[in-house]
Amino acid sequence: MNSGLIVRLVDVVLIILFGFIGISDIKVKRQIKVPGKTVETETPQENQKNNVMVVVDFYEDDLYIFSVENKPIGDCRGLSKVRNQMLDYRDQYGNDSTGVVFILRPNETVSMQQTINVFDICEKEKLARSIDFNLTGTVSK
Repeated sequence: MNSGLIVRLVDVVLIILFGFIGISDIKVKRQIKVPGKTVETETPQENQKNNVMVVVDFYEDDLYIFSVENKPIGDCRGLSKVRNQMLDYRDQYGNDSTGVVFILRPNETVSMQQTINVFDICEKEKLARSIDFNLTGTVSK
């Protein structure tokens, strides 16, 4: 009986072994896309807009100086006149192929509220804007 029992155990072990081998051959094939370089397609030249940067320097005494490419193009005093000047420059420099971006450049002594007021004008009139603020006097080297 011992030899019959051993043969039966070997038979059961081989059945289990071949069962595991049969199961392990089942593979789920998946293709994993690895992130790689993305190639940006260039838009046609006619869809690209060139931007004219109109810099607005403003000072504590309510003086606003407008310039393009470091050349002064006008100045004014008061927020209502600033709004009118910005709209005029948008109409003057902007067209279908050219956009106008206003670079707001407050002086260090200007109050935060004055900066916010000019920013609000740009927001209400849907004018492209950016703030360029430099703390030259407070940085120690």
